[in-house]
Order: sequence, then structure tokens, then C-alpha cells
Amino acid sequence: MSDNLCPLCGKQVNENEIICSECNEIARRRDSINFLLDEDTFNTDMTEDTPPIIEKNTPDRSKNNTIPDKKNILPEDSENEKEIPPTPPAKNIGKKIRIIALWSVGLLLCLGMGIGIYLVNKEKKDRDNAELSFWYMCIERNTPETYSNYLRLYPNGKFQNEAQDKIGRLRDLETKAWLGIKNSSDINDFYDFLQVYPLTPFKTEAKKIMDSLSWNEAQVDNTAEGYLVYIQNAELGNIAGFYKDIAQNRHDYLFNIKPVEGDERNDIMQHVGSLFRSLSGNQFRKLTDILNIPKVDNFYGAKNRSGAIIVKSIEADMQRNKIKSMEYYPQYKTLTVEKDGDGIYLLSLTVDKKIYYKTHKKNDNITEKLYIELTPDKKVKYLHTSKDGI
Repeated sequence: MSDNLCPLCGKQVNENEIICSECNEIARRRDSINFLLDEDTFNTDMTEDTPPIIEKNTPDRSKNNTIPDKKNILPEDSENEKEIPPTPPAKNIGKKIRIIALWSVGLLLCLGMGIGIYLVNKEKKDRDNAELSFWYMCIERNTPETYSNYLRLYPNGKFQNEAQDKIGRLRDLETKAWLGIKNSSDINDFYDFLQVYPLTPFKTEAKKIMDSLSWNEAQVDNTAEGYLVYIQNAELGNIAGFYKDIAQNRHDYLFNIKPVEGDERNDIMQHVGSLFRSLSGNQFRKLTDILNIPKVDNFYGAKNRSGAIIVKSIEADMQRNKIKSMEYYPQYKTLTVEKDGDGIYLLSLTVDKKIYYKTHKKNDNITEKLYIELTPDKKVKYLHTSKDGI
């Protein structure tokens, strides 16, 4: 046995070895581990002062006394082993993941802020465009109502002051126009006013006046067609229609009136002749038989009186006005005869009347159009210069 000792552990070594087989194996394992692991991430429990682990019965690897290099101390079958790739450091991977996450969050925040700003700007631009379009429409129509709608939709709009100014000026013009026609008797003036100012605050008052004018016109005409016009205007909302029910009743009544012709007309003419002959020459007793009993609806303005009372009134008027006599000359060529659904005869004709006074020689000559109604048995129930009783 040689006196050579291992410089690492102090044990006896063979003649051709510098270090013992145990230390040689330890060195081989360290080199292999250092090759596979990074020194920054591997914490070893072994220090330089830590005594080496000695394995027994380790076979001799070299007969030389020199220290082999790392290649020589690797196991013989290491060339056949598969090379293991280096493992990435765990700390660096976590750090990179955190950085990427922060960048991603920041990018999303920036993207969200950008989209939000874009949407806000787009919404504001759309509102401005909508307001401008509505304002152009207001200018085109140029009515107080459209400008009022603008102020309602855009109380803080760009054209607020201009809208208020236009409303004031248009209302002044509207008021002047209304005062100019308020007392007019021509219904067309009110139609024209409402066409120019369809939403005027004077609309209700205008329709009341139009209703009164339209009703007066229908009464003067006193025909089914005239009352129908009034009814239609009321239904269309052109007039107030306060007299619609009355107009409907009169329309229905007049609509059923039929003209009288032939022998029936000739019979009516004979009764008319008897009426005016009794009025002429003071034949009042005969007049009593011709008048309707028990009452006459209207006789020259005397309403709802009996025949006897009417005769007495005529005699009293003649004495009071010092009238000697009156004569009536009917113009039969102007006579029209109709009959309603109840069998009442409706007559109209022109009559020339002469009045003779007791106190002077001058006489009065009067021509008047009379409206007469006869009952089915040819008695007088109405005689007047207007159609008020029809």
C-alpha cells in the first residue's frame, strides 16, 4: 500500500490516483448538477467547509495520478444519456406574467377611455346636428308654435334668444290681424284668419262668431240645403255648432216638403183669394171663418191668438190710425205652394196693398212678400212678412 493520501479527505489513495475514488465521484456529480441548473436559482446546502460524502466500494476510475478533467470523471454511459434542456427560472416567469398583465390592463383602460371619449363626442355632435335641423324647420314654418316647441325641446339651445324674439313679433302681428276682423260680418274673414293662424289663441272666440254668422245665414235662407251646410260645418269643426240640433230638426222638416201642383194648387189659390177678399173691404166676419181655430200662430206679428181676437185687433188698429179701408191685390204668378210631411201647406207670394185714410185723400201703396201657412183643411195658421214661424 502506498503512503499517498487524498488531499480532499485525507484517506489512503492508490498509486496512480491523486484523489480517492469517493472524492472523485462527488466531483463528478457536482459538475453534472452545475451543468443542468443555473447558479442564481439553485440554493445548495453544501458549502466549502462541508465535509464530502464518502461512498464505499467505489471502483477505480483512473490509473493516473493526475486530476482528470470534467469529461474524464463523467460516467462512461453519459454519452448515451439524453441532454436535458435548461429549465427557465421560476421568478423571471412570474415577473414577466405580471408585466404582461399590467400592460394588458393598461391597454384595455386606454382603449375604453378612447371609445368613451369618441362616443361622448359623437353624441354631442348628433345632438347639435338634430338641434340645427329642428331650428331650420322652425324658420321654414315661422309660427309661434314651432318656436315654442324649439324652446321646449332645447331650453338651453343655441337659438334660444332668437326663438323668443320671433315668438313675440309673430304674436304681435297675429293680435293686430285679429282686432282687424273681430267685428266683421263676413264669415270668410274668419276663415282666412284661421287658415293663416290655425293654432291662434283667438281660435275659440273666432269659431263662436263664425257659428253665429253661419246660423243667421241658414235662417235667412231657410232651406234644407242651407241648414245642411250649417250642420256639416259644425261636424267638421269649422264652427262651434251651438244650433246643430235645431238645424237638424229644420233640415229634416224642410227636406220632406214637396211642391203642390195641378188641381190641388188651384184649390189653394181659391182659398188665398178668399183670404185677401175678406181683408179688403172690411169683411171681418168672413175673415173669422178663414182663420184657424182655436189659435193662429202668427198674424202680422200677433202670435198665438184666436181668430176672433185677431179680427178685433185689426179693427182697433184701423180706428187708431184712422184708416178707412185696405185692399189687397195678390200677384198669383209669384205664388209657390208646397206641403210638408204633416200636410201643412206652405205658401209665398207678393201682394200689393193700398191703404185709404179718413182724414186726407192721400193713399199708401205698399208691396210686400207674404209667407202663409194653411192647415190640411185650408185654415190660415200663419201670415207674416218673414219665415220666422216656419
